[in-house]
Amino acid sequence: MENFQVGYPVLEISDLENGEVQVSQGRFLSNGTEDASKPTWIVPIGVLNAGSSESYYELLDGTSGLLSGVNTNSSEWTKLNAYQSGIFRVKYSDSMASKLITAIGKSELGPEDRLSLLSDNFALARASRLSTAKALEVLKAFNQETEYTCILSICACLTELSRLFAQKTDSEEYRGFKRLAEQLLGPIGKAVGWDAKPGESHIQSLLRSQVIGSLIEFEHDETMTEAVARFKSFVSGEAELIPDLRLPCYFAAVEVLGKEGYDAVMKIYKESDLNEEMVRCMRALGAIPDVTVLEETLQWALAEVKAQDIFIVVNSVAKNRRGKDLAWEFLQKEWENLVERFGKGSHLNTRMMTSCTEFSSEEKAVSTCSFAFHLDGVILRFLSACFLNA
Repeated sequence: MENFQVGYPVLEISDLENGEVQVSQGRFLSNGTEDASKPTWIVPIGVLNAGSSESYYELLDGTSGLLSGVNTNSSEWTKLNAYQSGIFRVKYSDSMASKLITAIGKSELGPEDRLSLLSDNFALARASRLSTAKALEVLKAFNQETEYTCILSICACLTELSRLFAQKTDSEEYRGFKRLAEQLLGPIGKAVGWDAKPGESHIQSLLRSQVIGSLIEFEHDETMTEAVARFKSFVSGEAELIPDLRLPCYFAAVEVLGKEGYDAVMKIYKESDLNEEMVRCMRALGAIPDVTVLEETLQWALAEVKAQDIFIVVNSVAKNRRGKDLAWEFLQKEWENLVERFGKGSHLNTRMMTSCTEFSSEEKAVSTCSFAFHLDGVILRFLSACFLNA
């Protein structure tokens, strides 16, 4: 196959003085490095212009070329890789990106194209090929988003950003992040509400669970207060709590009520014979602010939780900014025990190792190196994410 290459390309768009658009290609690598072999692909580029529902294609057969049907002097937007029909990323020029951001805000783009713009911009920022500030400008345009798949991507981007502020929750930057999360998820949260509406679709139910869970994850006061109230009514027997909303309510109760909420969720865990309910409880127990209780929770997991579920508790503690270091220290201390129990290369050990990928400082990356070098290859690949995040 003459055009076969490992990986896939990123197309970089440049504006020329006469209004023409030049597109150049290179291999996209998520770690931001350049491929010295400089491979090229034959790339059919779907082009969608403002006011049109039909796309057309232009072919890039070489390192660079001109897009004949696109002119940046126009005030209208142009979306490349229309309907996400090709396997490549696009880095737009500033002028084209600005027009597309406006189009997102006006809902002039379909969900596939909105989703691809968000995905491409954050992937490029992650690979240091685009500033995070520019990726945030794209994200901010989604403040009226209602499509479930786009909301999922928004929440994933916000979760990724929140890791940067894990140890800086008293900073103005973190307060700004919380305002951004509220601007993006607040409107859709009010629209879906807490209670199902007659005849609503299953997607709407999934959307409600996702949005409420994310608002609680990002400490939205109004949502936290409502979640705790519903939790109290549930444990007292005054009202039912649908399964889709139990995890966010359990999480909020443990975080806000502290030991009272923790004990109530632990009681639910011990009295339940449904695995899905027990998993919800384990995922929520790590939200408690008390560091001493977090340490006890890790030891409880090792001693009493089913072997295949230990990673759920470890990851739950690691997602708590107060428990991130505790989980990593626990994993190092108990590593030999875990390897003996599960075996080398176990997917359970690998899943617990996710706790270290959320570190975002050079200091943490360096501190994990000495521990990582003696591990097997499967775990090393997971740890590499930690080094890249730093």
